[in-house]
Amino acid sequence: MKRIAFFLVLLASISFHARAQSVREKALIVNNAGDTLHGWIAYKNWRTNPVRFDFFPDSVSKNSITYQVADIRFFDITGHDQYIRAIISKDNRPVELPDLLPPSQQLLSTDTVWLRRLLYDGKVELYLFTDFKNHFYIHTDRGYAELDYRVSFRGSNMSIEKGYIKQLKMLLEGTQPLSLELLNEIDKARYREPDLVKVVKKINEALGSSYVERKSRSKVLTSFFTGVGGGYSSLGFSGYNPIFENMEFSGSFAAFATAGLDISAARNLQDLVFRLELAYTSIHYKGFGEHQTFIANPDRVKATYELKQTNIAPSIAIIYNFLRNDKRKVYAGAGMAYHFAFYDTNRYFTSSPLLGEKTQDNYLTLPKSWMGLQVKLGYKIADKWEIGLNGQLLGTFTNYVNWSLKPNTYTAQLRYFF
Repeated sequence: MKRIAFFLVLLASISFHARAQSVREKALIVNNAGDTLHGWIAYKNWRTNPVRFDFFPDSVSKNSITYQVADIRFFDITGHDQYIRAIISKDNRPVELPDLLPPSQQLLSTDTVWLRRLLYDGKVELYLFTDFKNHFYIHTDRGYAELDYRVSFRGSNMSIEKGYIKQLKMLLEGTQPLSLELLNEIDKARYREPDLVKVVKKINEALGSSYVERKSRSKVLTSFFTGVGGGYSSLGFSGYNPIFENMEFSGSFAAFATAGLDISAARNLQDLVFRLELAYTSIHYKGFGEHQTFIANPDRVKATYELKQTNIAPSIAIIYNFLRNDKRKVYAGAGMAYHFAFYDTNRYFTSSPLLGEKTQDNYLTLPKSWMGLQVKLGYKIADKWEIGLNGQLLGTFTNYVNWSLKPNTYTAQLRYFF
């Protein structure tokens, strides 16, 4: 349990460090004078809209300029997001329990912010500002207007007001013929980016307007991999058993092959990764020892135990890329593996002057499956190649009450990501 607690604390500290990381991405900015500058932006997690960023002349320079909202009209992070400066009216009413307010209470403010572009260059443009909640804005020839979405308490009941439905329908006033299908889609639209992008695109089409969609990166990224490797495995004994407690077990080479899938969120620069993996390992253990033939007999029995084990192990792990940029990532993580075990050899051999030689196959009753804790370290290059280290530290493949044999396996792997 102490080891498990240690690794949980380790992962928590890594997670905190990872969220403060940034990578440099190619970008252009437009300043207040209308000048366009090309360079690199320190692109951070930005689950919420930024209020400042560091701008570098190139990808390796240590010299940077910090820009705030008042300094920059527009900036484009290549392959990621575009932001435009705007003066907005913002509804600051909470939308989560237990902070909900009565419907009559207003919390409005005016602010100058960078809005993230979703749809633009049409009669109706769509933008997003995120602080403690999402604020969606439409822009028309009348300026910016927040799409209204309120959650409040009415007496003891929670009330949801979807004012944005009426706002979107009003944009269609005067269009002929009025599409009932589009009106139904607006009625069903949730206050979420995919739904609102879809209906605003169709509103522009109904108004005879073109538009440009700023494609957001998928919220979930998946990456398949395969790999090979090898390492070292040793076998440890704990508990009471007169035969095995006097044995010394030799370590051996462990062959390793793997295939799997990494799942990560796109908007946090893949700092957090869930890894689903299927691994194959083949290990050969030997133990050597001596014990007395009988209590009153001085003869010693030389004993050898041999175990050849093959494991097919599906696992799930949580990985944090605590150092990362556009070329490489360094990660640490932990997970659990469920081993389906096959035993090619399970043999106990004894030799003594009194009893002679004796071999017993299938000597131990061993389980067909067992679980273990894994820890991981790795270095990933250009999102294609990975050098990984894997440690199997906890778990036992014996099910005896008073004693157990515990494997400690360390492998190095080379993985390729498709």
